[in-house]
Amino acid sequence: MTHKRFKIAILINYAAHSGRAKKNWQNIEGEILRLLPEKPEIISFQPPFEIQKSLKNLIENQSVNCIISAGGDGTVNHILNALMNLENVDLPNIYLGGIGLGSSNDFVKPVNGLVRGLPLRLDFEKAILSDLGKVSFISEDGLEKSRYFIANASLGVTAEANLLFNKAGGIIHLLKDRFTNLAIILAALQTIFTFKNYKVKLNYDAVEKQARLSNLAILKNPHVSGDFKYDQPILANDGNLGFNLCENMSRLELIKTLWDLSKGRFSGKPKRHSLFIQTAKVKTEHIVALETDGEVFLAKD
Repeated sequence: MTHKRFKIAILINYAAHSGRAKKNWQNIEGEILRLLPEKPEIISFQPPFEIQKSLKNLIENQSVNCIISAGGDGTVNHILNALMNLENVDLPNIYLGGIGLGSSNDFVKPVNGLVRGLPLRLDFEKAILSDLGKVSFISEDGLEKSRYFIANASLGVTAEANLLFNKAGGIIHLLKDRFTNLAIILAALQTIFTFKNYKVKLNYDAVEKQARLSNLAILKNPHVSGDFKYDQPILANDGNLGFNLCENMSRLELIKTLWDLSKGRFSGKPKRHSLFIQTAKVKTEHIVALETDGEVFLAKD
């Protein structure tokens, strides 16, 4: 165990995984506390919750320097954005860990530790400075906004499928609690059968072109949505964003891409482009779904 002194807070989103997070946390709480080098401050919540206000108090008044997100990727994303918008905080000395109580838990992948089947990212010895992505966009109400992400962001089929998964009723809603990966696949397939490629203007890596976008995944972690994985060797601290574009695909081609991603394959196939970038611009004609770490917004440009 490292000799650095940690003051730890665990923020538990009881609403994660359709409310199953509360029970899951209660099942593992004792084992988690035994893994930590210090006794943590534990804060449980259900949205809406003023995460930024809570973090400000923890960091400024209680000298907390390690935040552990217990929930899904959306919980990590909300904590991340609250941290990034705090003033007068020494962010390089704030540690961020995760306990996967959500549906996909991309933030904690690749999984190196499990407690009762739940994935963890709590290895203090292996903590590193991590790159973040930042998306600036025009929101549905015409305002200029921005959002940080630590795992991945997307436009096209993936973003639409996340929107469906997050809000779905019917069989997807029934399956997502206990058969999460199956629910993710069904959401993806249902989206593919209704999705229409849309026109975009792309600028990236000295390339400027018009395209009909099927999907765009911007990666800091190759793991996306359940068991799907890109084959791009992106690292958390390599200074790059992984740019993975599918353009003008038919429904059959999208299904083949989905199948390949389930096997950890993507690059080297027609209508697929995979490269490393630092900046990309996407101009859309209409409001579309934008996904960051599993959270979905309606946006353009």
